[in-house]
Amino acid sequence: MMNEIACVVGIDVAKRKFDIALLITNKIKTKVFDNTPSGYKAFTDWLRERGAIPAADASMHGGHWSL
Repeated sequence: MMNEIACVVGIDVAKRKFDIALLITNKIKTKVFDNTPSGYKAFTDWLRERGAIPAADASMHGGHWSL
């Protein structure tokens, strides 16, 4: 049986940055990332470090995020 952690991610995307709000285990964490490929990688790494997504890849295709 797998352990599951419920979380909600809010993303506000702007031209140069995107702001993240993560609700996980009844706590809110926020962070700002550059809207660049390296900023996106930092974002997915940040989510993984907090257990918000599994080791499977998160990706953005055609302007749509996929976790």
